[in-house]
This record gives sequence, structure tokens and C-alpha cells, in this order.
Amino acid sequence: MNYKELKNARNVYAKSIDSNQPDDDLQSYFKKQLGIINELMTDNVDLHIYTGLRPGAIKISQLWSVLPNIQKMVVGAANKLYGNGRDRGKISDSISKEYSLEIDSVQPGSFMLRLNPSSSGDANISLFEKDKSWADILRHMVELTEAGTNESVQEIAHDFGYRAYTASRAWINLMEKENLTIKYRDAKSTIFLSKQKIVRAKQSFATVSLDSKESRIRIEGVITSVNVPKHMIKISNQGKTYTIKVADDSLRGSTIDLESKSYSLDGYMISVKNLRTNIETITYLIPTFPK
Repeated sequence: MNYKELKNARNVYAKSIDSNQPDDDLQSYFKKQLGIINELMTDNVDLHIYTGLRPGAIKISQLWSVLPNIQKMVVGAANKLYGNGRDRGKISDSISKEYSLEIDSVQPGSFMLRLNPSSSGDANISLFEKDKSWADILRHMVELTEAGTNESVQEIAHDFGYRAYTASRAWINLMEKENLTIKYRDAKSTIFLSKQKIVRAKQSFATVSLDSKESRIRIEGVITSVNVPKHMIKISNQGKTYTIKVADDSLRGSTIDLESKSYSLDGYMISVKNLRTNIETITYLIPTFPK
């Protein structure tokens, strides 16, 4: 069920409550259920930007410091989770479209924006088909940024990819440069990024100093395990085990010979390295599992 289908179902349910007019207890129960549905469907984000200017005013440079990198954070992370999984090359048009954001409204306050998924695509929100909506993705990255530790900013790269990491780093650096603070709020949480937290996060990004490289690779060996929901396989060759992410849904329905047939798979080795400690994390990715 996608967002449009859920919205239609919600509207039918709301009309049935009004038309049937159940007794007070049932009416109260049904309205509580409707409230839960509405909460699930509230997939927007409010950004309250404290600009230091008069209420409702914002410099173009301040607005520019906030918005473009938020879009890059969301699209980069979505590509890592649901797209081709790569940190290099072109992001597919479908991911760019599905996770495109738009300003829904500007509200009173120092300067408040409401962000929603763009209305240009049919698959903007698919609550029951994906682990995380765009707001879930953005919230998690903001939470990790707010924590402001070396470990938390590295976790952005690990969980959401190097693209999302570089966009988060640029976002923090620009907000610090423009002397902004920001309150993030969605249906599930409120996060306040004070000036002190922004400075701390900037220092952690500078300390961690990650770099990413990608190279093509052929991996050969026998498959020892398969995790279809997570799109993961493990291949063993001469005592070495590779954990490999399959970018698409091709594992579902595939016939796989476990520990008997030798496979040869073409894919990518993605390296994320801490330039200060020289600690390197390597992941393996194949675009699709061969038929």
C-alpha cells in the first residue's frame, strides 16, 4: 500500500464514521484510530531557523546554507539504502524523483519552513514497502549530527553512505558560518541544534576526515548464507568471507546453491577511510544477482 492508497483508505474511514454515527463510546474509539492513522501519514518536517534577524526574515545566504544539503542528504542516503547503493556515479532518476522535497509552507517564527515530499511522483511515501521514509532518514542523520561525536558522524557514512556524509558535513559547516541555530521537528521527535552543538559537530567532521574510493571487483567463491530481506549474501573463498550487498531485489525468487556451486560475481569494492587514523571500512556491492 502506497501513500495515495493509504490516504484514500483514510478518507473512506473518516466518512464512514460521520455517516454511521455510532454511539459515543464507539465514536470516540473510531476517532482515536483515525488519529493514529493521521499521525502515521504525517510525513513532513518543520525547520525553525533562528536567523538573528526580525521574525520572518532570512538572508538568501542563510536559506541556501540550510536547504540544498538537506536535499542531498536525503537523496544520497536513499540511494545507499534503496537505489544502486553506490557513492559514485549518477543517482537514478527514480530515486531523485521519489525523494525530491519541496517547501510546503512558510510559517510565523524567526523563520519556519515546512518540507514535504514533492507531489511530482506517485511513490513519494511507501510506508509498508520501505524500512524508512524520507523523514525517518533525515531524522536519523540529524540525531547523529546532534550527538556530535567522532563515532556518530562516522555512523552517518556507515549507515547512509559517503554522499550523505559529505552533504551533512557541508550542511553543518555552512550553518556554523552563517551563525544559525535550527529546530528540527517531525511527527516523532524534536531536535534542537544549538550553536554549541553545531560547532561540536563541525569539529567532529573535521577530526574524522573520511574519504571514499570505489573500484570494480570480481568476487568468486561458494555462497554460505543468504538474507533476502536485507539483500545480503556471504561468499567464502579459501578461508576469506565476503559480505555482499545486492542493490536490487533479484535475490527474491532466485535459486541459489549453498556451499556447492562456485559463483563469480562482478561488482564494486567501496572503501571509506579515516585519513587521520588510516582505519578503513570496506563494503562489497553487486548491482544484481545473476539468474
